[in-house]
Amino acid sequence: MSSSMPPRRQEQPHEQQHEQTLRDMEASARQLHELLQTRSASRLLQQPPPAAATATHKQKELIAYSDIYTAKILKALQLQTAEAAAAAPGRMLGLLLHHKAVHSVGTLLAWLQQRPEKLQFHLIQQANAAKLRGSTPTDVWGSACNALMALSRELWAAQQAPQPACSAAALAAATLQQLEQSGLLSSLHASMVPLVQAIRQQWGSTQERLTPFYLVFGTMRSVMFATEVCFCSARELVPAALQHAALQATLLMLQQLQGCGALSPAATTDTRAASSQGGSSSSISRLYSSVFDEQWFAIGLLYTLHTLRQQQQMSAETVSLVEQMLLNEAVQGLLWHPVVAFVSLLHQQHQAQQQQQQQRRPASMLQLLPIPAFLPRHNTARWPSIPGCSSSSIAGGPQ
Repeated sequence: MSSSMPPRRQEQPHEQQHEQTLRDMEASARQLHELLQTRSASRLLQQPPPAAATATHKQKELIAYSDIYTAKILKALQLQTAEAAAAAPGRMLGLLLHHKAVHSVGTLLAWLQQRPEKLQFHLIQQANAAKLRGSTPTDVWGSACNALMALSRELWAAQQAPQPACSAAALAAATLQQLEQSGLLSSLHASMVPLVQAIRQQWGSTQERLTPFYLVFGTMRSVMFATEVCFCSARELVPAALQHAALQATLLMLQQLQGCGALSPAATTDTRAASSQGGSSSSISRLYSSVFDEQWFAIGLLYTLHTLRQQQQMSAETVSLVEQMLLNEAVQGLLWHPVVAFVSLLHQQHQAQQQQQQQRRPASMLQLLPIPAFLPRHNTARWPSIPGCSSSSIAGGPQ
């Protein structure tokens, strides 16, 4: 074969590969939406979600196909290159919203989170260790959480780099609307504490950074971020009823965030004592870290709402709802918690430093005491005589 002949098979150009990824992603989103809209699936979604071991054939089929389509959507979002994202931020989100992807993912989450105790989080840990993947309700839940967070990152990218042909405000409004239509907006708060309790009981000691706690609070953050963008730049696109529903849902989530914080040790609490009440010390410390990070994000959202209220960029009824939120006892506790945590840590560090100084003080004092051998001879008389030694020998003089 001549060396000048081109190879039989050449890789597609990068642009063609990206377009093919978009088409596959759209097909998966459309198939997932069509699946969940069938009469059979609608009936199953009206029932409580099953445990993996007791699922019927139809339930297993719904879970398996939901897992396949959701995983494909997530993979497409993860495969998006930085160049493609920079060239058209928000494009993938727009295509997915057209095929009701946020609605579908939200529907699955709202359904599966009705019974958090049935989700087998320990199987995720075992699958991660063995690098295997199944098609259980817990797998679908994990894929749906990750997909929603990936969609939220797309919204963030569109907001950071506005494009003439892609309105971040319109994307945010459509995202919030689909979250509300799916039932996730109104139901997420009720599942947060039960989810955290179930994960804390099931998740063993691990060095993994991304525990299921990350998925719970990442889902919450995605919903609150869509709300924040809508109030910042899409108020005219969001009906008043949806604005009020979003604020009410935000308040309920913030209240439950405080409840999640109560399940984690305080900054000054020994995690070994906390782990004796259920859950490993490593999982509990990651819970505390996740709650603390989410509190900071929530504080940013509250600051945004407070600023918009001060700038009189809200209706009178919306202002009233925001004021009620800011005056809520749980919300005020959330605002104070990072301050209390930092003060507690400073106090703890100060105590540790004082203890170290006290332990070092005798040794340092001995080092600073004058040694007679290095003193002038006229000062040696001040030192008491030691039996068997003369003061001159101590001072280094002739014996």
